[in-house]
Amino acid sequence: MAKLEKGSRVLLAGTVSRIGDDGMISVRLRGIATPVTLYVDDIEDVGPAEKEKPQRRPPKFYDNPEREE
Repeated sequence: MAKLEKGSRVLLAGTVSRIGDDGMISVRLRGIATPVTLYVDDIEDVGPAEKEKPQRRPPKFYDNPEREE
């Protein structure tokens, strides 16, 4: 990794959580509880959104004791 110093440029990865009509977007960054609001012009690289994996449902459990007839 290159040496960091004041004025260095860094690249952060985040997830867009809101897009405003005023040209502002909110981005969630890992490790920060609140989203960061930025101008759209400040964004240089945009990647595709990650597809959400479907949640696996637990198997159904049927309690069906044998009937005595």
